[in-house]
Amino acid sequence: MMTQKSAAQILYLATSTLSDLIHRVIKRVREGHKIEDIKSIGIDEVSYAKGRKFVTVIYDLEKSRVVWVGKGKGRDIVDSFFNNELTDAQKKKIKWASCDMYQTYIDAIEDHSAKRYMNKTNHCLLHTFLPKK
Repeated sequence: MMTQKSAAQILYLATSTLSDLIHRVIKRVREGHKIEDIKSIGIDEVSYAKGRKFVTVIYDLEKSRVVWVGKGKGRDIVDSFFNNELTDAQKKKIKWASCDMYQTYIDAIEDHSAKRYMNKTNHCLLHTFLPKK
């Protein structure tokens, strides 16, 4: 689990900027944003409200962008992404995934998408959005 403040520090962003980005993504999703050509995903949860509330963030790792944010954390949230946002054809195109060691995320990825490769990292945020040097 990573707090919004910690994520903002890793991303070299002000906490308010990260919060604005999360809200923008939520708005985009609600307006019918389409997820296209996704081949690799990262899943992580971000806490806010002093660690009392969470959002689950799904990233397109190839394009380095957030594609979906769900309120809360857990299997039902990840299942909601796979069941409501992706077609069966889109699920089959996912070649690999990155997430922390949270077994719930690992199980969801293995149940819903291609099982060819699972990269179990500490946090996909670290591997996706660190500035390139």
